[in-house]
Amino acid sequence: MTPQTTAATAPSNLFDGLEEMDSDAAEAMLLSEDLEAGRLDVVRTRCAQILERNPNASLPHRVLGVVAARAGDAAEAERRFEAAIAGVPAHREPYENLARLLVGRARFEEALDALARLAGAFPGPLTFAEAQIAAEARLGVGDVEGALEATLDALDLEPESESALRSFGFVLDRTTATQPSERYRRAVYKLATHRELLSRSDHMAACFLVAQAIQDLGEEQPRYSDLSPEIRELLRAVLFNRFVPVLSVEKLLIGLRAQILKKVAGSETGEGVSEELLDLAEAMARHSYTTEYLWEETAEETAQLEILRGRVEARLAEGAPVAARDLFTLGAYRDLSKIDAVRAWVAALAEQDPHSVDPTLELLVFNPIAEAMIAPALPAVTEIEDGVSSAVRAQYEANPYPRWRIVRQSHPTPYLDHIRSVIQPNRTALSPTSDAPKVLIAGCGTGQHPISAARGYRDSTVLAVDLSRASLAYAARQAIALGVGNIRFAQADILKLPETDVRFDVVEAGGVIHHMRDPEEGLRALLSVLKSGGYLKLGLYSRIARRDVSRARAFIAERGYASDLEGIRAFRRDYLAGAMDEIGDFTASRDFYHTSDLRDLVFHVQEHQLTLPEIAGMLQRNGLTFLGFSDLSPSVRASYAEETPDDERQTDLAAWHAFEERHPRTFVAMYQFWSRKA
Repeated sequence: MTPQTTAATAPSNLFDGLEEMDSDAAEAMLLSEDLEAGRLDVVRTRCAQILERNPNASLPHRVLGVVAARAGDAAEAERRFEAAIAGVPAHREPYENLARLLVGRARFEEALDALARLAGAFPGPLTFAEAQIAAEARLGVGDVEGALEATLDALDLEPESESALRSFGFVLDRTTATQPSERYRRAVYKLATHRELLSRSDHMAACFLVAQAIQDLGEEQPRYSDLSPEIRELLRAVLFNRFVPVLSVEKLLIGLRAQILKKVAGSETGEGVSEELLDLAEAMARHSYTTEYLWEETAEETAQLEILRGRVEARLAEGAPVAARDLFTLGAYRDLSKIDAVRAWVAALAEQDPHSVDPTLELLVFNPIAEAMIAPALPAVTEIEDGVSSAVRAQYEANPYPRWRIVRQSHPTPYLDHIRSVIQPNRTALSPTSDAPKVLIAGCGTGQHPISAARGYRDSTVLAVDLSRASLAYAARQAIALGVGNIRFAQADILKLPETDVRFDVVEAGGVIHHMRDPEEGLRALLSVLKSGGYLKLGLYSRIARRDVSRARAFIAERGYASDLEGIRAFRRDYLAGAMDEIGDFTASRDFYHTSDLRDLVFHVQEHQLTLPEIAGMLQRNGLTFLGFSDLSPSVRASYAEETPDDERQTDLAAWHAFEERHPRTFVAMYQFWSRKA
């Protein structure tokens, strides 16, 4: 699911400033208590009594507006908030309530107008909640820079607010400041070092700040020690939590890793290994786990690693303590879970006391142990007999994709509210098939998608299926760790789903059926388990956007690179040496810096690419109504609206095809869209 900012759901104190209403102060307190207790009939009666005494009073309209908003009656809520704005005494809160309501209805221009009216009535800076609303509204109209400034305004007001940091991170998914201000830098530092909030996209801003600092040094081979303490801390945070998808930073780190190895392998006592280097070695070990040991090593490093590995194994055999510097430095190069002595040691520690396992060893060693135990116990919904399905399963057994550690918390909402919000500006009427939806995530990979759905769709139960048990085990372990109980995982081939008797209100398959022998056959299989009137989300590759990928795949086939780690390393090495200039710039893609991601990008065993006219035909043949794209940036939507004003709902796939031909990178991340079964 698309992460949401928090402005539309941020709490507001409805009764701020009521001390000015001397005659109604006691009534206001009673209203507050009754509203919070859910005594809505009493609230309505009291508000009517206040209005009978004072028809121009602002308070009762504001309270009745909140009651209407909670009941889902947006038109009544809007009317009441406008009446509250016109009433007396004048307060800020009705403007805020109105702007929040309008943002929740995706009426972003009108929300900004409400905030402008607020600024006219109450000159001065916005409050924290108002700044949050302004950020979401500006993002909604495609003003990404304005949204960024608004989130920074909110952080200035409440620097420790997690909701403000989430909003800032959400905007960072869509932009990176080219000339960062000091408060932008502060916010990036805070976000990068907040392990629970940093997302896969947010960390790009941190990486760019590090890259800029490296560039500012103006040296061909900059030294880590030349970077400021602040930048070094930022770099360690990114390595610890995520991975580095910037070539200049990667080059610095590869050299730094070699220096740490030389120092650690050459000293059994750890002489000359500072606390900062130890922290860096640990962060690099976590980074190497995440990227699946993508970086190559020299012959000299291989010899030093043998010394280090021998020392670690000898200490474990003796039952002696193992130095953290040795373990983490070894882990920066090698998968510790595949070293028998380390694996057995961590398993024994966990058996004695699971809480005693170091968090980094838990990530690097214990989690793979747990996944190996979970995988064979997972149920199978169908057999896997199709040849292409078997080949795809083999790829993801070897390289579960993607390795992720953090998923943003989202506020549970009714599933139709989510669909309405992401297909805007299409406001077509949608009707539910159930109040407690059954959701199928088909081709769930390592679980990030279904866990987000399970947390985000209110009152839902989720079945997540995949071909790969390794991927499913990763997903199941993460769901357990996050305490997500309304989800179950099972192995299945989508092509076999018609043989089952379960039916779903929502089916999502992002980036799946284009890896099948025949995508339309896969679509029909998905529709066989979707209820009439149910909702389907698909993600499909764009032939226009993936022209460079097609050239790279042809080059790989011509040169015969293997799809294993050594083949992927060889491809990267030759590419960086300039052997493939004609295939485009892959260094700007995050996938280039991660083994499984790069394999999925250009080494996949099966890939189909489509155009929007082909998709339109496929939807029509299968009785599906296109509802709208779900993952487009506000700036793309704004550009499309400007170039194609006649398509107000933005659902004309022929017009979108023409737009894509003019802007060929529009769907570089896939066509992601919702449709409805007749």
